[in-house]
Amino acid sequence: MLTVQLRYLRYAIVAFVMAVLTALVMPVVMGGNALISLDIPYLTKIMLAIPALLLIWLDFGMIKQAIVQQKEEGLTTLWLPIVGQSVWFVVLVWLLFAPAKGVFVQTMTLPIMLLGWAGLMVTLGIMQRRERVIALDTPGITSAKRLQMIAVVIAIYAALFYGLTVNWQSGLTVAVAVFIVFDPRWPAMWAAWRRFNILRDLAELGMTFQNPHVLDNISKVTDIVIEKNGILTTGDVNIRSISSLDDRYSDFDILGITSGLLQNFDNPLSDAIMQYARNYGVYPSDATEPELVPLVGVKGVINNEPFSIVSANYAAANYAINDTTLEALIDLGNSVSYIVDGVQVVGILSFATHYDVSLMSFDRFFNQRGIKFHVFSADTRGSVEGLQKVMSTLATVETDLPADDKLAKQAEFLQTENTILVTNQAVPEGVTDAMVISIGDNLEFADVKMPNIDILHELWNTADSLSRNDHRVLNWATILSVVLILLAGGIGVFITPLLFIAPIIAVIIRLILSLTLAQVVATDE
Repeated sequence: MLTVQLRYLRYAIVAFVMAVLTALVMPVVMGGNALISLDIPYLTKIMLAIPALLLIWLDFGMIKQAIVQQKEEGLTTLWLPIVGQSVWFVVLVWLLFAPAKGVFVQTMTLPIMLLGWAGLMVTLGIMQRRERVIALDTPGITSAKRLQMIAVVIAIYAALFYGLTVNWQSGLTVAVAVFIVFDPRWPAMWAAWRRFNILRDLAELGMTFQNPHVLDNISKVTDIVIEKNGILTTGDVNIRSISSLDDRYSDFDILGITSGLLQNFDNPLSDAIMQYARNYGVYPSDATEPELVPLVGVKGVINNEPFSIVSANYAAANYAINDTTLEALIDLGNSVSYIVDGVQVVGILSFATHYDVSLMSFDRFFNQRGIKFHVFSADTRGSVEGLQKVMSTLATVETDLPADDKLAKQAEFLQTENTILVTNQAVPEGVTDAMVISIGDNLEFADVKMPNIDILHELWNTADSLSRNDHRVLNWATILSVVLILLAGGIGVFITPLLFIAPIIAVIIRLILSLTLAQVVATDE
């Protein structure tokens, strides 16, 4: 929000009160009579001096606000009303002391000018409030700058045309109408409001944004590095076998140790193990000091002995294992973990996860967009065999990776331009520029957060909608704004006998459009 705020509505009230007072002691129409005759020397000059001082004070505040707004937001359109209201007052004074010939000057009086000035202040106050609700994006800022330049060019043209063909007072009056007839930000604010509604639809799906510029870049994405467990897989886990590899323990002993270690953790594997143990009438062992070891497994203490459940690649790197048994389980399409007692492997756990059925529709969707998936996993190769059969867009699969190697592989691949990371686990170190999408609430900081992968494709659909919105709304609104500027610049063609009411007509148009925009946006504050 802009740090410098002016009390425009207070200025509007003051201008309105002054309009009423001046209407009592000065003619509302040139050539007319005042309602009250006061024998006060220099009354006209006094009546002009008071609004002149107020105008100077207001211009100073608006110039300060314009400078701050340009610095903070990269855009300000306040220069148009600043110039417009100042020139309007100058022309009014000029006409009072050097009247132009013809009846068309009769409506250029101080009361009418102050009434129009009050209306202009109301519109500025309304737009200042809308700035707190609507943030302009890059296309919107570009559009506003372009319209502002068009308004300046047409105002200069109108001043020269009417100045040379009628008189310079007329030319400056029409230029004032061009300066104040509209705010160049209106098309951008309308497009931004439409953008807000589109993004609100995503929020209703449970998607939140830490980085609002994600949708501006999502259409450029060509590759996705994605975490397998808990994202591509459902919550269903089938336990294939739990076996002892040590004569000191029976299969039921290993099942009791495994369920005892996992019962303190809430995840699909733990739930499946607990149900598997119940099916065999095995009670979990009492485990103390349970601890989750990220990317490795879990550990705890049972009967004063340390036990842990670790991934197959971790076990292979740190303990002696039977490669033949491991390969046989992998060939069955299983994920494999080992139970160790702190010194050696004592048991083996094989299980299978189900892949989300929506992956087939994702595959078609991203195949149409030329996007490729890349998976780096600490699980065995058997755990991804089903994924390879389902996903034609799966370009890279690397399994059996130690935890550090997995993160390093992800980080290395994310250096590729237009690549994003979709994960529910730790973000690799060194990943700063890549876009990160978090599934679930495990990551505090991510560009985008969503509850599940089912709505991932909505990012691309929404980006398409936003692109259409930015182009369609901005283009049409810009065309209408240019027409409005041209009408303001050419208003003398239609109302030459009353040319000097052009600023009042411009204020009325501006006020109607400002109130309309305010009413639309007010429902979304």
